[in-house]
Amino acid sequence: MFLTDIVLMATVLGLSSGFGVRLLNVRQPSPHLVGGVTAASFIVVMMCFRSLSFGVDTVAYAEIFTDFCKGGLIGDRESSFQIATNVLNYTMFGSCDTSLLPAVWIFLIVLPVFVLPAPWRVRLCYLSAFLLSLIGIELSTNALRQGLSVGLMVLAVSLAPVSLLFTLLFGALAMAFHTSAGLVMLGYFLARQNWKIFLTLIAGLIIITLHSLHSSVELPLVSRFLYEINKYAAHESSELWIRVLAFACVIAALLAPLLSRRAGTTIEGILSYKPYAIALRLAIVCTLFLGLPYFGYRFIYGTYPIILFLTLSPSLDSYAESGKNFLALSAMNIAILLTWAAGSTYMRELPFFG
Repeated sequence: MFLTDIVLMATVLGLSSGFGVRLLNVRQPSPHLVGGVTAASFIVVMMCFRSLSFGVDTVAYAEIFTDFCKGGLIGDRESSFQIATNVLNYTMFGSCDTSLLPAVWIFLIVLPVFVLPAPWRVRLCYLSAFLLSLIGIELSTNALRQGLSVGLMVLAVSLAPVSLLFTLLFGALAMAFHTSAGLVMLGYFLARQNWKIFLTLIAGLIIITLHSLHSSVELPLVSRFLYEINKYAAHESSELWIRVLAFACVIAALLAPLLSRRAGTTIEGILSYKPYAIALRLAIVCTLFLGLPYFGYRFIYGTYPIILFLTLSPSLDSYAESGKNFLALSAMNIAILLTWAAGSTYMRELPFFG
């Protein structure tokens, strides 16, 4: 069984349960929510039993964890590897069982969703849309450290209206798992500014970065950023399509509310809605990374969950119908996911179980 089969089965189960609820004329919970939760639950269960060979980086993480369980030292690795390894072991109550790695991995990604300060409908729609997306699958099966960090980043963003201190705290915790969270949080704070300040700051950062490419003066943060860019430059061609498809997920999240807007609601009205405007500015920041190997898709991977959460905001319901928004988003996400799974030679040859 391959990833394509899993996605198709989840889709069929989701549609069947949603239509079943609709035929029974059940109003609460709504059919789209039941369908989404059914599909997401199926994905989660399948993730618990997936092969440790599924995912380019999974094999490496499994080897590190197995070595750790045998008494091997991980002090020579990056702190994020050490933190992730210990958190995984604590979550499995110190049993240090590599076979439990997939189940614990998906559990730690799903858990933060249930403590988000948002209505249950938003939490469940967010989780369903996330797990039925290319980026959700990648973070659940491949990019372990970044997968563990995204839940904390979304939690940080969800707390922004309540406390900036908690936003910074959870943002810092996210960085402990994956340093790309720092860039994502910087992008988020830029996106929170009004359009005039946002565009001015973006232009300034671009000028500083371009100037540093031809300057002998090294700025600490910029020089490190440029070093990382050059390090992965050789992978530019091999990562192009994953960057394009990952950005397509961002476009889908932004497009769904526009496609499902209520009668009489203008596009300008949605564009001026604060959470949507922040999501749109974040998407603009993503475009600046599209040409960069590694950073291109890593930044989008970290940013997409935030954009998704913002575009599913409950207060957006006055502009767009939540059910249609979710269905449009899910349809686009599944199409992108199947395109990736069917178009990738690696995905077509790698069994999901083994």
